[in-house]
Amino acid sequence: MKQIMLPSGNGGFLFPGDIPDHDLEIFAQNLGGEIVPKRTDQNQTEIMAAIRNLGGQAFDLHNVGSGFPDLIVACQHTHDTFLIECKMPGADLNTIEKVFHHAWFGKIYICHDIQEAINAYKYEDSGFLDF
Repeated sequence: MKQIMLPSGNGGFLFPGDIPDHDLEIFAQNLGGEIVPKRTDQNQTEIMAAIRNLGGQAFDLHNVGSGFPDLIVACQHTHDTFLIECKMPGADLNTIEKVFHHAWFGKIYICHDIQEAINAYKYEDSGFLDF
């Protein structure tokens, strides 16, 4: 089980859903990270459309904040769900996103273009991951 310690003063462990934005921002700043305002990457709409064209469901979650990825995706055949962090080509995760990705138990794909998102969707919807 992944846990991260935040400098919140309570001496306990927090999990991604329990991390207040303020504490996460302080943690990121202490790691030397920058706080990036919530915004939609230019390719996010295209990535959502590509997934929907494959029969999947994609919902925009970029306003959730606290490093939560941009999209939640549900597969048509396997009914599996996963998260996608949309990034422009050459872009990397910011510090808050890295903290969230490290602490999250589920699957997260970082997609820089439509083809990466299509590959992630096809892999998840193929059923090869179910044993």
